[in-house]
Amino acid sequence: MKIEKVINELLILVIAIFMVACAPSAQEGGSLQATEEPTLEPTLPLEPTLPTEQDDSATSGSQPDEALQNNPLLGTDWNLISLNGATPTGDITLQFDEETVGGSDGCNGYGASYTVEGDTISFDTSGFMSTMMACEPMEIMEEGRAYLDALATATSYVLDAGTLTIQTEKGELGFAIPEHRTLEGTTWTLNAIAEENGIVSMAIDQNIFFLLEDGAVTGSTGCNTFGGSYTLGGDELSFDQLNQTLKACLDDEVNQRETQFTTLLSNTVRYSITRQTLSLEDADGNVLATFSADEKADETMTDGTNIDVNSTNWTLSDLVSQDIISEAILTASFENGQLTGNAGCNRYTTSYVIDGNKITLEPIATTRRMCDEATNVDEQAFLQKMAEVRTFTATDETLTLGDAKSNTLLIFVRDEATTDAVEKTLYVGAEQVDCVGVAPQKCLLVKEDPNEEYLFFYNSIAGFEWEAGFEYEIRVTVTEVENPPADASKLHYELIEVVSKTAVES
Repeated sequence: MKIEKVINELLILVIAIFMVACAPSAQEGGSLQATEEPTLEPTLPLEPTLPTEQDDSATSGSQPDEALQNNPLLGTDWNLISLNGATPTGDITLQFDEETVGGSDGCNGYGASYTVEGDTISFDTSGFMSTMMACEPMEIMEEGRAYLDALATATSYVLDAGTLTIQTEKGELGFAIPEHRTLEGTTWTLNAIAEENGIVSMAIDQNIFFLLEDGAVTGSTGCNTFGGSYTLGGDELSFDQLNQTLKACLDDEVNQRETQFTTLLSNTVRYSITRQTLSLEDADGNVLATFSADEKADETMTDGTNIDVNSTNWTLSDLVSQDIISEAILTASFENGQLTGNAGCNRYTTSYVIDGNKITLEPIATTRRMCDEATNVDEQAFLQKMAEVRTFTATDETLTLGDAKSNTLLIFVRDEATTDAVEKTLYVGAEQVDCVGVAPQKCLLVKEDPNEEYLFFYNSIAGFEWEAGFEYEIRVTVTEVENPPADASKLHYELIEVVSKTAVES
């Protein structure tokens, strides 16, 4: 009987399974119809059904989306400003994405997954990834390890008014919103250029840079200096009317990089800045190149410790990259916005504008004398460097002219007067006249005796501001200058006082 009973129960079970299998599905017969519960129940135990991955996601609903919405750290970017109460030496950063964090520990890049629930936060210590660079000084690496060790034991956080504080089992980590550089007024040095195989960096890139100010771009291609204009609107940027010096560079690699750089500038249509990094992009949004803010150049260019160079005279002492091979005396004299001097063989003149430690020179004009080969070599090197001048430092004894990154180009020493100053009275006319000195210029009309005729005055008078339509009587000091430039006056005039200023009827 037992066997027969078991057989009957098995038969009932088979029939029940068959009925379920033959029931119409939603795909085959439209919507499912409600049916009566089967009255036959199997007596054999059935294994529990394990949930599938699809079932699991169905039960979880929108929890991932809710978690992202409840994560105030999502998309934020931070700089470490306090490591267990101490100010960090390295540039340690932290960025939050949807499920991962990344950044720099001051030496190496790192990444990990993280979890935020309310005001609690934890990082997956088993998932920490880091590059393996060695950095100097060693304290930077030790600081980075201490930071990651603390981050791995994080327990909670506080987000308040632009600051983030993370409590860890090893102490407290304090963060602040990082400063992002501005496009204009920053010297940008090339990091890498996009090529077919990816973003490529080369040693020459550290010599390629540019500076944008007041609609004008200046910089270096690594071989030549260049300039031009730019147009800026929102995140759109374009470079126009670019021109450069025509120095021949013997290194093929340098020439190739120069061509790549000037081409990418022409193809630039927009830009983006993250922290200290600038990216230039083309019309399709492809990154053409990346640049880093040059801290050294910007600090030097904004340093205001220079003496006033107006009415000063200097003699070149060092061409820096090459020796002075001739016996020529190369000079520079600053006077009321005009820079003149001896380039070795020829006289030169240009105008200048000073802003802090930045100096802007207009194109240089020279006379056209022929000289010996050694003097010509010195002159060519000198004028080429003068065309690259963008910054300067001046003390009572030394004048140093540098490029936009404050790399030294030329060094001068101060000229001193060799005789005591002599006081004179001069009478200055009400108009200037065209005259030719080193180059065509405007001359004052000056005489020492009021009963004499006016003479052309090719020099300048330090401190005297002439105004058309007035005749002047002025007192000046006249000083003889040691080693004056060739074809230049050996006398230096400086105003003592304006005795009278009389309007002349037209």
